[in-house]
Amino acid sequence: MTAENTTAENTTAENAHLMTELSIVRDGRYYRYEGYCYERLADAVAYAAVVRARQARPVEPVAEQLTSVDVPNAVDGLSVTDHLLMFELAITFENGSFVFNGFRYDRLVDAANYARLIR
Repeated sequence: MTAENTTAENTTAENAHLMTELSIVRDGRYYRYEGYCYERLADAVAYAAVVRARQARPVEPVAEQLTSVDVPNAVDGLSVTDHLLMFELAITFENGSFVFNGFRYDRLVDAANYARLIR
């Protein structure tokens, strides 16, 4: 067994332990945590850490009506208020997703909630 194989096995075992500890499930090419899908395990783990921090302090949610549009036409369908919110919280729209701090969201409300949480 080579050093590379041992390192890879250790990393795999550590990832499996972390996924079990945080209740992250592998579903094909995605990692799922509390109803959200992630392409990278690191993103799922980061969100799990946010959820744990959120449990320590309550957060006032952003109004659900912020995004009542379909994602493909989201930018065209956003209100002036939504655009101001995106500007205020440094949320962008890239390739069909709202993006904040390296995380991609299908809905503006989710990106805004996370942005407000870490402020």
